[in-house]
Amino acid sequence: MKHPVRVAITIRSFDLQGPANKKLLEQCTISFANTSGRRLSEDELIEAVSGCSGVIAGTETFSARVIRQSPLLKIISRVGVGTDSIDLNEAHAQGIRVATTPNSPIQAVAEHTIALLLSSLKRIPQYNEQMRRNNHAVVAGSLLSGKTVGIAGLGRVGSRVAEQLACLGCRICFYDPWFSKEKPPAWKQYDSLEA
Repeated sequence: MKHPVRVAITIRSFDLQGPANKKLLEQCTISFANTSGRRLSEDELIEAVSGCSGVIAGTETFSARVIRQSPLLKIISRVGVGTDSIDLNEAHAQGIRVATTPNSPIQAVAEHTIALLLSSLKRIPQYNEQMRRNNHAVVAGSLLSGKTVGIAGLGRVGSRVAEQLACLGCRICFYDPWFSKEKPPAWKQYDSLEA
């Protein structure tokens, strides 16, 4: 059954098959989904959004030109928190609501952070390069467990990274000048980055 609400998914990575998006698919007709693996240009955005009342956006640029040429658009829902790639003044002038989803990327960003830590400690790039050169010598790595990890900023992502690293056996210390000292975490807090 076709639904009257047409939505374009312009973000370059969006899991249409995920259970969290089942409700979206039941309530909307997805008229475009970006499968290119890259950010869309302004011209591509104009074409993708044509005839849509909603957009699930990433960091692609919704300039005044894109917004003006999307007369049916009612909402741009930005996956994440930043709106610097959206001309907010033009969106407001055209009556387009701009929303963000600050909690949706937390787990993905936290996992990516941990993946980078593990890649560095396990020396995966160096090992990969050696293997490509047919050198099978062992590249010594290091354990993450038992390490002390410092986190600058204990917001949504920083807290999730700290929780997951603590589960992996890391000692956590952090600096965050805006963190409420009324509810101290189980980790060591520093008053400056120089500590």
